[in-house]
Amino acid sequence: MSIENKVSALIESQFPEFALEEGPKLVAFLKAYYEWMETSGQALYEAKKFPENQDIDTTSDKFLEYFKREILNSIPDDILVNKRFLAKHIKELYLSKGTEQSYRFLFRALFDEEIDVYYPSEYILKTSDGRWSVDKTIRLTSLASSNATLFDGKIVTGQTSGAKARVNGFAFTEEYGVKVTELFLKNIVGEFSDGETVINEDNTNSGVLFNDTGVLKNVVVTKGGVNHRAGDVVNLIAASGSGANGVVSGTTDQSAITFTITNGGSGYTTNAAITISGPGEDASFIITSISNTEVVSLNRDTIAPLASVVLNTGPTFVSGGANTSAISANLATANVSSVLSSVLFFANVTVGTINSISVLNNGFGYSSLPTVTVIEDEVAAQDFVDVSGGFKGENAVITPLHVPGAITRIDINNAGTSYSKFEPLTVVNQSRGGTTNAIASPIISGQVTYPGKYSDTKGFLSWDQRLQDGNFYQEYSYVIRSTQSIADYKEITKKILHPAGTKQFGEFKIISNVNQINDIELDLVSSLITVEANINVPEIVATVASQYAPEGITQVYEYETEIVLPVSLASLQSETVQYIKGTGTISISNVNLISAYSNTVISGYASTPIGALGSPNYLNGNNTIFESELYSGQRIFIVDNDGVYANGLYIVETVSSNVVTSLTYDYVSTVLANGSFYYSDPVYELDWGGVSANATIVIDYGSVTGVANVETTYGIV
Repeated sequence: MSIENKVSALIESQFPEFALEEGPKLVAFLKAYYEWMETSGQALYEAKKFPENQDIDTTSDKFLEYFKREILNSIPDDILVNKRFLAKHIKELYLSKGTEQSYRFLFRALFDEEIDVYYPSEYILKTSDGRWSVDKTIRLTSLASSNATLFDGKIVTGQTSGAKARVNGFAFTEEYGVKVTELFLKNIVGEFSDGETVINEDNTNSGVLFNDTGVLKNVVVTKGGVNHRAGDVVNLIAASGSGANGVVSGTTDQSAITFTITNGGSGYTTNAAITISGPGEDASFIITSISNTEVVSLNRDTIAPLASVVLNTGPTFVSGGANTSAISANLATANVSSVLSSVLFFANVTVGTINSISVLNNGFGYSSLPTVTVIEDEVAAQDFVDVSGGFKGENAVITPLHVPGAITRIDINNAGTSYSKFEPLTVVNQSRGGTTNAIASPIISGQVTYPGKYSDTKGFLSWDQRLQDGNFYQEYSYVIRSTQSIADYKEITKKILHPAGTKQFGEFKIISNVNQINDIELDLVSSLITVEANINVPEIVATVASQYAPEGITQVYEYETEIVLPVSLASLQSETVQYIKGTGTISISNVNLISAYSNTVISGYASTPIGALGSPNYLNGNNTIFESELYSGQRIFIVDNDGVYANGLYIVETVSSNVVTSLTYDYVSTVLANGSFYYSDPVYELDWGGVSANATIVIDYGSVTGVANVETTYGIV
């Protein structure tokens, strides 16, 4: 390499004129000397190269070796990453020493590999260590913008209450024709008010807190029923909603009443008039039987039809005067000489003592006991004297009594869903029989607090947690899962990154290409062997899988491979979940007119509500066999074959027939013209038990297109 501004080029100009004439050999010698000093490896050359050699990007390989001795002393010579690049970034590695990022960087540099790191301490059983979470939401309608993502991650403020919260996700529902956007909140300050406007922090979207329908916030008991007790579990039933229940937290004995016969009297029929006068409402009973019967003759004629008759003006009463009314046949032929008993109409009526009654309604609000009267009007009008006392038809005594256990207050356990604030609730006791249902008015709020739940299995006995053993399952151990043998990196990681006081473990995983795989002999090098396979699946499903699967996808399509297990493995277990392409095609319609289904076989929709037609959560099948392939709670991927609408992961709610099934939440694009679906098989567990010869796992791949990554794990039980 040449160096500009060479000293040798200036030698001749440094000598006086006589020296150039008298000592040309001396001048030539000195020039040659400096030219030699300026050649590679000599003092002047290297001195002028010093700034360049200080820069790792431009230094020579010889000087790079000195850098390596100084700052990369523990790094092997056969690393895959560019040594100059590593030297420039080694400080970042040292500053992050002991972190997952430092291990990932080191393995990329050494082996060009992405590794997994996990901590056994995350699987140690700890008492009372469950992660409990409670979701709180507000439900909005009348959004200023249909783009609900404008709320996500933003602070929202109630314009009336002043309450604030940060949005941590959202969901959509449609209730009785009203589209509702539910915002999941955290860091809530204050309490939002029903009906108020809620605006996001940058004023790009707003909505009104909706409480016409929704979950139950509370109930107001209007009719308490009878015989309930505090602590009883009750279901809250309404046509509009479902799923709500609660616990009776208050009762009273001064509301409902019943009736008992103190004196059955005489002269009564089962149709006697009953009057209940008091502070409450709705109490009633009927007479169901009478005893000690007798027959009384009651005149049914009245004088009103003869009010205009002038007596003795004709051969009969009605032949003279101005009478035109219909009267009984006997009266029509009577005159002033007729005997009353022969011309009046008498009817024989069986009457008796009130023997039994039946309470129809215990009523409510009877803080004091009412007055009860029972009158048989026709008998009472005759003033028949009863030898036992009083007049027949009005001498019965029915006594009201308070009934215990009328509900006054209910605490909500499960708030349910889709209740209407305009529909009363029937309160049905689930803890005991012999009760009468109560009635309550729902209080629906746009603010919802869902039942709490555990977000993991920490603290669960007999679950997937392990007892601390002081070796692997302890607070200071960590595991590197890599395709490299632990012997290849153990010493390097300990010298460079391993934190003092911790314990390192390694797990070995084998990467294979499914299309080329033959029998693989697995060498047991750790307590867990992981097989990652590149399998072929439709490209669009692979994309959906990576975006929507919350817990990752184990397999998307069936595939085939053979893995021969070593004899030394006494017991093995494998779990796999498969997603298989469903039969036929699907569509989702937004048309709820019967005419739109005129060419459809109606039997497929026999159990589908008419109002559900055209809903975005109903799949319509074409040559499908939903009843054979799908079940409630199953995960399915919906894929638009035309590539127009969004694809995604959904949950099956109800399978109505081979051509109709519903989802637990709406299809995000509302309509789908031509779609396919991929359904998940149940989890299969293959347990070999003790083996005396090589065991073989065979998994069928089927036909394939495209590529996606999956992972199957085999572990010692």
